[in-house]
Amino acid sequence: MNNTLELHPWYGDETHSNSFSDIDGKGQFWHFGPNRTADCVIFSDEADPRIALVTRKDNGLLALPGGFIDLGETALVAAIREAHEEIGVVLDEAQAEKIYDGPVADHRATRQAWPHTTAFRFTIPPTELAPGDDAVHADWYLLDNLEKSKLHGSHFSLISSAKHA
Repeated sequence: MNNTLELHPWYGDETHSNSFSDIDGKGQFWHFGPNRTADCVIFSDEADPRIALVTRKDNGLLALPGGFIDLGETALVAAIREAHEEIGVVLDEAQAEKIYDGPVADHRATRQAWPHTTAFRFTIPPTELAPGDDAVHADWYLLDNLEKSKLHGSHFSLISSAKHA
């Protein structure tokens, strides 16, 4: 029997060396290996689009609405549920565009446990956002004002991918 645990897919790749902690174990994750998550990149349908972001409780950084996929959920259903829980919006599955499916940077990730997200792009009319669940604040932000260092994990990259989708 082989007891070797799977290593983070970016382990040994210098371009992603700061994307996870170089420690063993599950850390703050539920499982060894990939822990499935879903994220929403939600743009306003204005001439100068804004993006819906939350301020996370755990690290104070700006983040996309998203979270872990529950047992039996699809990534899309989880993304829509998380957007409702974290910012109070109701999204339509028919408007979703998948923009990414793979590992993402996260300060909680270890060599043996990491988030693997599926990210979806939505465009909706601007509406009032109501922070809930894991968010202390929710608001619309101008894309040109976003700073990579103020965004959680790979969220800056996900936003960039969604802008060009």
